[in-house]
Amino acid sequence: MLAWIGDHQTILVAAYGAVVATAVAVWNIYRSITDRGQLRVTVTRADKFVPGVGDIEKDKLWYKVTNVGRQPIYLTQIGGGYKTRGKHFMLATAEHLPRKLEPGEAFNDASADTKGLDAQRVSFLGAWDSFNKVHKLPKGDLKALLEDIRRGKE
Repeated sequence: MLAWIGDHQTILVAAYGAVVATAVAVWNIYRSITDRGQLRVTVTRADKFVPGVGDIEKDKLWYKVTNVGRQPIYLTQIGGGYKTRGKHFMLATAEHLPRKLEPGEAFNDASADTKGLDAQRVSFLGAWDSFNKVHKLPKGDLKALLEDIRRGKE
């Protein structure tokens, strides 16, 4: 066995080098494809409060959109969708969109009113990027938020 390894040592080293080089090339291609911005969406119900004055606005949707990716990304819209297939709504924001978000940077907006939101028909809340990809609020968070909005309207 050792004699065979000694006779084929060059071939074994070349094969090992080819396998390692192929693995590195595949890894680099994968990293370049997935190396982009990624948005994380958080939506809660909020009240605007001023110390000494008290509540100035109640029942607002507070969107927080954070770039959790490694590259900058453009946030173009925030909004959601209805259970009716293909029906979306966009929310007007106090700050103009599109907006470039650097890695780790967040966009905050609390200008949307929950009174105009039909909690029975909403299927998702989310944010759109410049590639028209929808980054959605997780289903469990959406369910809890919609239940909170329904309780608030009672």
